[in-house]
Amino acid sequence: MDIVLLRRHQWRWLVVALALSAGAVVLVAGWGAGGLLVFLAKASLFYLGTALLVVSGLWVVEALRVKAIAELTGARQKLSEILQANLAAAFVSAITPASAGGPPAQAYFLARLGLEPEKAAAVVAARLLLNLAFFSVASTILFYLYCGKLGLARPLGVAVAAGAAGLSVAVAVLGYLLSRPSLAEAAGLRLAEYLERLGPQWGAWAKGVLVPRLAAFRGTLILIAGARWSARLLLAGLTGLFWLGFFSLAYLLVLSLGLKPTYVAVMVRQLLYYFVISYVPLPGASGVAELGLAALFAGVIPQALLPGFVAAWRFLTYHLNIVVGGPFFWALTRPPVRRPIEEL
Repeated sequence: MDIVLLRRHQWRWLVVALALSAGAVVLVAGWGAGGLLVFLAKASLFYLGTALLVVSGLWVVEALRVKAIAELTGARQKLSEILQANLAAAFVSAITPASAGGPPAQAYFLARLGLEPEKAAAVVAARLLLNLAFFSVASTILFYLYCGKLGLARPLGVAVAAGAAGLSVAVAVLGYLLSRPSLAEAAGLRLAEYLERLGPQWGAWAKGVLVPRLAAFRGTLILIAGARWSARLLLAGLTGLFWLGFFSLAYLLVLSLGLKPTYVAVMVRQLLYYFVISYVPLPGASGVAELGLAALFAGVIPQALLPGFVAAWRFLTYHLNIVVGGPFFWALTRPPVRRPIEEL
């Protein structure tokens, strides 16, 4: 990976993401007479401070989850190193279209900090499957139970229910593929045969690099899939803890305004929000995310406070990843210092 090109490419997306996000907040502010200052004047500092503490706690929980997955492969990385890799990857995820850059960046940063590339790829794949499994179970149950109470138009309600069911099917398929790691090796062999037809150098690369790495990836997946039930329960618990804590951020912001909605009502709105923005091909879904969140919480938050609520929530869940993750991204993409020959 060309580190210089990686840096330049991501900074372009950063400018686009921030511009779209700021524009959407301004547009939302046009709906009411308030803004962020009005929201902050009304909000309780106790709940705002608690929300910031929850964000930092979520970073630690996510690092513990990745560390637990990595340990199933026999890796022993420091929690601080994993935290650095996660924050740098969160920065990349925040500024790439549909967050597509997050998973490969996380695998790259984990490998850069010492984890074998095949293990890093398997750890990231397992993490994604855990997230999908959580959303599959939670969204399917909660949408069917509470979607009617959100007052959604019937076509949108049907689309959401169908999407939740489709997500469950997708998780089942991914789980099957991960339970059959030999499929990855078979696909690698097929690809190697195809590359051999393109030229001997491609065939040599496929046999000498691609196939052995896929075999190592397969072995790593087998280790993860064969984990003890205690390890599986730990991963499930950390996954649930992370997302329940994440969804509590909006709840804390609502409570800071003296409003008393149920936690489930706030959670369902956020699940619907993430279901919608996952299909937006923009960095961080900027622009659409702010407008979509405002529309979903319009019935919960007073109109004058809605722009400030949207801005505060996006800062906690999106912009803070850019602010904190940026320095780690910069540090982990810094080329190694080359010492003069005479010093060697």
